[in-house]
Amino acid sequence: MKAPIGHGRTADDDAISRRNRRSRSYLTYVASVVLLAALSLSLTTACDGDDDASPSPTPTPLIVDGSTIDVHTHVMSAELTALLGAQGPATADDLVERMDEASVDRAVVLSTAYMSVLPDDAAMSAENDFMAAQVARYPDRLIPFCGINPLRAAALDEIDRCVDDLGAQGIKLHLVGSQLDMTNPAHVDALTRVFERVEARELPVLLHAANPIGLPLDSDGLTSLGTVIAQHPGVRVVLAHCFSLLDNQQLELITEGIRQGLLQEDQLFLDVSACLQAFQDAPLSERELMVWRLRKFGLERVFFGSDYLKIDPTAITPADAVRVLALYPFTQEEIDLILRNDASAWLDGS
Repeated sequence: MKAPIGHGRTADDDAISRRNRRSRSYLTYVASVVLLAALSLSLTTACDGDDDASPSPTPTPLIVDGSTIDVHTHVMSAELTALLGAQGPATADDLVERMDEASVDRAVVLSTAYMSVLPDDAAMSAENDFMAAQVARYPDRLIPFCGINPLRAAALDEIDRCVDDLGAQGIKLHLVGSQLDMTNPAHVDALTRVFERVEARELPVLLHAANPIGLPLDSDGLTSLGTVIAQHPGVRVVLAHCFSLLDNQQLELITEGIRQGLLQEDQLFLDVSACLQAFQDAPLSERELMVWRLRKFGLERVFFGSDYLKIDPTAITPADAVRVLALYPFTQEEIDLILRNDASAWLDGS
């Protein structure tokens, strides 16, 4: 396989062999879906409990009092919000006000320049420029991430421009927003080239994974995405929204891939934006299952995120997202671990 651009090295036979073995191995573990589904069904039944059991004592309310960082927030230009038929712009002034309301110290600000609704490469660059200008108003509070659409002709050059000219510290990829189809070989190749450039620039990535209509990836799409990630172990990736907003069982596949050594544990992280809000009124057994999955993945690699973007009055705020955490059966120690995590292992590999 071609070495990542900019590394100044060639891919020797041993490196190619290692990557090919990792790719072939990844294909085998997707077949474990059926077994994992059976495991989840068994666990859900167990969580329902014994009807004859005595009532449990009322748990002590969890304390949620702000967060060290929110790894999933957005700003958006008036031009893009108009294209979406929404009210804009969404600015850093509003974001920081909401952060203060929730006692959030810092936030990763994700440009939405990845959106396919933008007409051309110049519009993608303009949206990244807007994000950078907004973040520059609060350099001690906000961390800039450029948005990249891998299907744009200028995608790789835009990554370099974002780092060299805008001071971007990471990249946001959104498979749905970019209409990236992980069952289309040409699209997989485009994403692979972006990962190569990101790895060369030593950047972290926040990734929203789904198919082009927003549904969970099927087995082929999941295999393709997992292979791209496995082939670029130097790219630290936050899987947004508990990895799959509408099918948290897919997180078990990622966890199993890590357990088998097919994916690198220190490469993969999660944020809990949107996924906990989506199931906050679910039966307790479902919320217990979600917490169990996060524990199996590793709570030390789970970050707080709100997905805040003020483009309508009903947007979930950081304060809303903090409060939702207390609706799940975490322990107080686990809540503290998530809220006090500064995400430095992902942001700079420390």
